Amino acid sequence: MCSTCPPLRQRSDLAALVLRRLAGNGRARHITPKAMDRLAAHDWPGKIHELSAVLARADLRCAGGQIDMDDLDGLPDGEGRPLSVCPTCTGNARKEQQCHSIRDLVSREGGSISKAVRQLGLSCTTIYTHLEAAGQV
Repeated sequence: MCSTCPPLRQRSDLAALVLRRLAGNGRARHITPKAMDRLAAHDWPGKIHELSAVLARADLRCAGGQIDMDDLDGLPDGEGRPLSVCPTCTGNARKEQQCHSIRDLVSREGGSISKAVRQLGLSCTTIYTHLEAAGQV
């Protein structure tokens, strides 16, 4: 690991890094200024791996090849407040991502827990735990 590399939140080339990741990863090739501001406001505890995961998820959600704020689920909102995550997941980038993925999938499946169980390979209890903690059940 590079001991002289600053954290992502302090990098002046974050926008170039985001665009480079987008160009190599998927459909989206552009990101709105508000979405870029939202990325810049995040602390990035998961470092480059978290950024890559957020961009991959946003790429799947975006319409028209441009990532907007709504595509960046799980990052701080415009006021710097984090969006809701289960208390047990808060502070762990991998768990936060799993929590958001579960809630997104259940939402896309029209609230069907059984479909989410089959697709994710998780137990009903695990899925209900994430939904209850987020106030969705």
